[in-house]
Amino acid sequence: MFSLLIFIVIVFVCCGQNNLVAETIFNNVPNEVITLEGHSGEITSAVFSSDNKKIVTSSWDKTARIWDAATGKELHKLEGHTSWVNSAVFSPDNKKIVTASWDKTARIWDVATGKELQKLKGHTMCVNSATFSPNGKTILTVSLDNTARTWDVATGKELHKLSGYSDSIDSARFFPNGKIMVIISRDKEAWNKTIWQWDSSKGTGLRKLEEFTEPALKRSFSPDGVFFVTVNLDNTAQIHDTETREELQKLEGHTDAVQSATFSPDGQKIVTSSWDKTARIWNWQKIQQRLLHEEQAKNKETKKVDNQ
Repeated sequence: MFSLLIFIVIVFVCCGQNNLVAETIFNNVPNEVITLEGHSGEITSAVFSSDNKKIVTSSWDKTARIWDAATGKELHKLEGHTSWVNSAVFSPDNKKIVTASWDKTARIWDVATGKELQKLKGHTMCVNSATFSPNGKTILTVSLDNTARTWDVATGKELHKLSGYSDSIDSARFFPNGKIMVIISRDKEAWNKTIWQWDSSKGTGLRKLEEFTEPALKRSFSPDGVFFVTVNLDNTAQIHDTETREELQKLEGHTDAVQSATFSPDGQKIVTSSWDKTARIWNWQKIQQRLLHEEQAKNKETKKVDNQ
């Protein structure tokens, strides 16, 4: 990505008189936005596969859907849940997807066929989210029943029940080594959340890490950590410089609240999900080129004024 940006800078600096050449290079980059349309209910999440080729979305229309990340074409509709679907993520090898639903279950799906493989039953209330371990052999679910549970992917068998929380658990993650789980619970004060650390092999609690407020959960960083994207109440997402916190670009187009915004693993795209029943793929690579183009034009105009 950065090599392409450097090339464009060279075109502008060294061949400034040939604006047509620079403009042609700029305009030949793929469009900035692809809209994913098909869901009949609000979209609750959208994430890329680790190879950047696919996106999975979850929705209140009781389905999850798999999309081609390059074209926006719908590939499969994952049907089986009997209530809203809260989240959907790919397994590390991109061969499976796990969904979490208000129907008190999580389900495992085959990416190639869109067929249901396993139904994970045990929670007594809505399952808020589900995620795979780094080796893809275990799934971690969290629920409004104030528990988290781990499951064997191959058999669908419950392995451990993690309890002891005073209120609902919103989300959970594995450490990269897969040995420790981080669970985020919502305390009695609506916006106050706590991070807890658990041993994934034994299902035993280790320690309470920290407390923070809701906005801390709304950031997604680019793979290199240089940028982060947030969602806002004005139906937009914003891209920021991590070091300066400066807002670089507002992603406008959704007509209702944006629920999530996530970078692709290669850092070249961002996918957003919204209550307007669409997800959108934003070409961050092209947006950066446009911003560079605008900055070069602005500097050129400023230099022209200074020389008068």
